[in-house]
Amino acid sequence: MNLQAMHAKVLFRLRHASIHSGLRRLYWRLLGMKIGCSSLAGLLRCTRPHQVRIVRDCLVEEGVSFKFDGP
Repeated sequence: MNLQAMHAKVLFRLRHASIHSGLRRLYWRLLGMKIGCSSLAGLLRCTRPHQVRIVRDCLVEEGVSFKFDGP
């Protein structure tokens, strides 16, 4: 692996593993969402977080919306 590729990987990990992601995970967990270990969540919207489960090692991109219309 060359230095440029390693630099790009490090920047990618720093951008997605920021403190904001950890605070978002804590916020959604407090609302009842099940989030697996080593999962990263961008900015997302959810109407019923207690009905959402994100398994481990997932990356949820920015702007995802979880919407539940039924009972």
